[in-house]
Amino acid sequence: MPTPVSEYTTTPVLTVESDETLASAVEAMAAKEIHSLVVITDGCLAEGVFTSTDLLQAVADDADLESTTVGDYMTPDVVTVDPNDDVEAVAAVMEDHDIGHVPVVDEQVRGIVTESDLRQFLAA
Repeated sequence: MPTPVSEYTTTPVLTVESDETLASAVEAMAAKEIHSLVVITDGCLAEGVFTSTDLLQAVADDADLESTTVGDYMTPDVVTVDPNDDVEAVAAVMEDHDIGHVPVVDEQVRGIVTESDLRQFLAA
């Protein structure tokens, strides 16, 4: 029987808007000990994902963390999944798109599934 991805979704998900500074995003990520943020619109729709890998690129580019925005480094055109999607199908989507984080969305962002969440599924 298929397992809905909602059973392995990290909630609540930490979100930011694209105009927030990298410094603000990094502070939030460090405080929650997480590696990704879902970038949302005013209507709580996913417009991107910002990850620790994106931060590393900003540092490599010598970006000013106090003035550079999340929108400058986020991954746009984000791939999303529905809370009722089968967790194995979600893993395949992540593999097909070579991504480690995927927002779980129905009408709004409900959570995020990460590679760590998939490891928990496999270990169960």
